[in-house]
Amino acid sequence: MVKMDHKLAALTQKWEVRYVARKFRVTNLEAARVFKRVGRARKRVYEAMRKLAAQHRRLRRLRAA
Repeated sequence: MVKMDHKLAALTQKWEVRYVARKFRVTNLEAARVFKRVGRARKRVYEAMRKLAAQHRRLRRLRAA
């Protein structure tokens, strides 16, 4: 039996990219770009996504004002 390594995210699986994109409220394309830039380590992906999501929130607030 093969044990899954949940420390790595699957860039080639579209559902994984969609899941991360929805979790951080960014587009699928932006999430895929983050995966490619930082690699597959879930910890690094989530850290980069948090930064990207914060930028998006700031831009939304500026547009609303």
